[in-house]
Amino acid sequence: MTKTFTNTIGHDKQKKLFLKAFEKGKLGHSYALVGPRGVGKATFARDFAEILGARPILDIFDYDSEKFTIEQARELRGNLRLKSSSGGYRVGIVNQAHAMTRSAANSLLKILEEPPARSIVFLVTENKYALLPTIASRVQSVRFAGMREQEMREIVGGWPGRDLELILEISNGRLGVAISIARDPALRDFYANAKRYWEAMEKGSLAERLLSSQSVSRLPGGEISRYLEFAMRKWLREGSSPELGNKIISAFGDQRANVNTKLLLDNLFIAS
Repeated sequence: MTKTFTNTIGHDKQKKLFLKAFEKGKLGHSYALVGPRGVGKATFARDFAEILGARPILDIFDYDSEKFTIEQARELRGNLRLKSSSGGYRVGIVNQAHAMTRSAANSLLKILEEPPARSIVFLVTENKYALLPTIASRVQSVRFAGMREQEMREIVGGWPGRDLELILEISNGRLGVAISIARDPALRDFYANAKRYWEAMEKGSLAERLLSSQSVSRLPGGEISRYLEFAMRKWLREGSSPELGNKIISAFGDQRANVNTKLLLDNLFIAS
């Protein structure tokens, strides 16, 4: 059994918290790991599971699907009730826990209320308050923040030819996001273009905003959603005008309501 977080960079406070609880026999049965996407919450959970003696695949049950279902919840309940292959813990990790279905949450609740011995469940989420209240009330919440810029610069700066400043700006302290951008040239190109679209949307001429709206409209649906997320983060970080913020929020709502994409983007980029 190791006491080393082999893949987790930073988060020293959280490491000490869990190691101390484990050493003193005060480890809880369920936790919500809360923080921005890409800061390393799931990696932390996997590392700590191995510290607890859990073996990948045999004892660590990692659910990374878009929406945790009742079938997966029942599977996890059954797996956690079995004995560990190594005598250590059996660990469940539910990513994007805020998106689980209500039926899955109700099924998972049975494990949280009567946890099997030597088992632990990690719910990984960006927002604990997005969990169902019955779930949120039964888990201990531990917050994870992004890394400081200097820490990020020391890590990312060692990656040659990787558009350092762009990666630092977009990742905003989220190492997982930085790694994804550094490894994917298409993703770097997307964010370089997204910056140009943002600048046109914020202070460009009518012609520049019209061209940017047309360019974004040609993107696949998933990339349009990514641009809106980028724009929202940019607006929150830079404190741009309230009017622009309202337009971005409206665009999110319009997209969920399946409003025509061209109309949605024209309202965002062009409407005064």
